[in-house]
Amino acid sequence: MNHIRLVTYRFTSNYFSFLASASITVQLLLTFFQPPPWCGDDCHDLFDSKLYPSFPSWMLVPQGTSAFLEKLTLATILLELFLRTVYLTEPPRYFDCSSLFRSDPSSSSRLPVSVKNSIYIITTLSLSSFAFFPSATSSLPPVKPFLRLVLFVIASESTIRELSLIRSLLPEVMRILMLEFLLLTIYAWFGTVVFANGSEEGNASFSDFPNAMWNLWVLLTTANFPNVMMPAYSENRATFLYFSSFLLIAYYFMMNLLLAAIYSDYDKFMKAKRERVEQNQKANLEEAFALLDVNGEDEISKETVSSLFDFLNEHCPDVGYIDSVRAKLLFAILDSSGDNLVDIDEFLKFCQVLSLEFASADSYRGWFELSFPSPWERVNSIVEHRMFAVLVDWILVMNAVVIALQSQHELAGDKESGKETSAEIWGWECYETVFTCFYFVEMVLRVLSSGWKGYWEMNRNKFDFVVTMITVGVSVYVYYPNQENDHRWIRYVMMLRLLRLLRLVVALEQFQVIGATLTEVLPNASRMLLVLFCTFYLFSTIGVLFFGGLINTDPNSVYSGRLKGTEFDDSNFWANSFNDHCSAFVTLFELLVINNWTVTCDGFAAASNSKLARLFFVSFHLIGVVVINNLVISFVVEAFMTEYNAAGSRTGRKSNRTDRGVTVSSQQATFDATSITGTRSGVEGTYYAKVGRRGVGSRRKSSFLMNIFAKPPEKDMGFGIMGSPSLPKLDEEL
Repeated sequence: MNHIRLVTYRFTSNYFSFLASASITVQLLLTFFQPPPWCGDDCHDLFDSKLYPSFPSWMLVPQGTSAFLEKLTLATILLELFLRTVYLTEPPRYFDCSSLFRSDPSSSSRLPVSVKNSIYIITTLSLSSFAFFPSATSSLPPVKPFLRLVLFVIASESTIRELSLIRSLLPEVMRILMLEFLLLTIYAWFGTVVFANGSEEGNASFSDFPNAMWNLWVLLTTANFPNVMMPAYSENRATFLYFSSFLLIAYYFMMNLLLAAIYSDYDKFMKAKRERVEQNQKANLEEAFALLDVNGEDEISKETVSSLFDFLNEHCPDVGYIDSVRAKLLFAILDSSGDNLVDIDEFLKFCQVLSLEFASADSYRGWFELSFPSPWERVNSIVEHRMFAVLVDWILVMNAVVIALQSQHELAGDKESGKETSAEIWGWECYETVFTCFYFVEMVLRVLSSGWKGYWEMNRNKFDFVVTMITVGVSVYVYYPNQENDHRWIRYVMMLRLLRLLRLVVALEQFQVIGATLTEVLPNASRMLLVLFCTFYLFSTIGVLFFGGLINTDPNSVYSGRLKGTEFDDSNFWANSFNDHCSAFVTLFELLVINNWTVTCDGFAAASNSKLARLFFVSFHLIGVVVINNLVISFVVEAFMTEYNAAGSRTGRKSNRTDRGVTVSSQQATFDATSITGTRSGVEGTYYAKVGRRGVGSRRKSSFLMNIFAKPPEKDMGFGIMGSPSLPKLDEEL
């Protein structure tokens, strides 16, 4: 039975986990390509007639294809769910309610595993009933899009983690928003009384208390300032004190206080998360060491560690296969004392050491270096010379100047720019060909010097290679005799090469922190973007459900008649609709930017003939702008401050050498594999050690590697202060 579970686990983790995740994503994306519920079977006709502004109807998937995809993806999810119950040690634990309030210690979301599993099962079965029994569920409300979102969120650990972060921020946010609401109430009350004298200001913005509350809320977003103030300010300059005091207190003070509170709670959450992970890791490693130390000697042998590696290879495919060479290197690094034994202090670094990936220096030697060593040395000396990089930078600057001269008519707005003579076109083509040849030669020299493996590991080289090959391909296609001879295609591709000029800016010390912050923030920002996507999806589904079909140009529709003459109509905002999910996403993005959001809001309020529609837009503003937008700001500020503090402590050297003779750079460690930390590894040659993708962030890799390869502190051998044996130790020896 254990063998069946192990085989099932390997099969599921290697194949079906990915297929199930892809199926859940397809389920979610199907919502964008299925007819919205408000138009039924007439969606193609309504969208094609352009009476209901939306994305083109050809994007809608045919009903048969949609039903097939739904059934196929749900069958995959159900099969993966069944396999998960098979490889669990005790399948009844999957439904065990005794752990309902016990969190998974390996998870940072603090959501009980049994609750997650229960929601996952119920949601999957509900979606399956809609897909496999459409006739029996046709009379039910259109809840499929909401169920798909729930399934997507439950299956994404990172999304749950970010949502738990937002949940922890809500109490403090609600307290500050309550103060904002109290301040809003006082100023609205005061404004309604002061301007209730039949003035233009009173009739327009303070006619009653709800109207005053709404206009002051819009003022809090600065979307109607100074318009809302101008009627009263034109009659009496003293009214500026009313509006300015409100903005100073509610906008400049309270909203920034909200940002500070979110940043403070975010910082506490991240520190608590890191501490919790470290504590769990330490506790698990101590328990593992106690299990491995069967003789109670507080040390485990090399044979025991080797057996542990074999066990991981057999039972833990997610760790990554540990071959014989990697096993020898891992043990040599783990045994930092060099006594062929691993104590508890050394074993506590097991997870860090296990995250290392090794590569032999010989594996980076390309065929050119192996076949032609003498020419390779000359090529390598040219590429590694400082003047070669300077030459490339100057060529990039010259290329930018040439493209600027070539584009001067377009940049100046000259409509006659397209009328170039044959001589001018031929001259520009000569320049472009020279630059293309230079970039191609530069790429070839770097590949010959570094070898393909070393060249391709750098993201900058990947970008250069792709752009260079596209440029060469476009040039050959344009210059080869055929019907397509528009040389502007070459210029368009060549302009991509100008992005390399950014490295000249990042090379400046003042911009290095910004560049490092961007490198660190952008990959990790995907989690926050995923939360924002889920927020958009939720509100777009609600918007399509309640506002679908309201925005239309049908002369026979009562909704279009209500919008005639409104600011929504005058601004030509008809494309901002919730007629389909794609249009809803665009509309919500405009609301996220805030500018002119009241025009869209009032348009839907007028079309629905109810001011209650404003609640939808205010709710999105509170969640999307006030909470998530400030959380993104906190995320960027925290990343910048971490990188800024790290930059201040750098020595300015590109690499550091440990007391073990290991050279550590920003991305890798270089060492002689023969003897590591005093341990004979049995491996010969020079090796590189890099931190895997699941290790640490890019800005901490150097210190991470230094910590692994550093010499441990001397153990207490019973010596006194002056270096002589202490009395108890001396008596024992005698």
